[in-house]
Amino acid sequence: MKKLSGLILMQEQMERNLNTAFEKSFKAYNSQLSEMKQDNEYFLLSIQNPENGKGIYFPS
Repeated sequence: MKKLSGLILMQEQMERNLNTAFEKSFKAYNSQLSEMKQDNEYFLLSIQNPENGKGIYFPS
């Protein structure tokens, strides 16, 4: 019986470890996605407003 309860405890710990790893990975993914969205917004604004000195000018 002790062996079974030990295995159950081990399984529960492994599940907690997996959940923690998933949460950390998901937070990192969301953070990276947020940065990419901000970069994209800045780039789009830069293209639209080249006269502000920070933009990109594409001569026609």
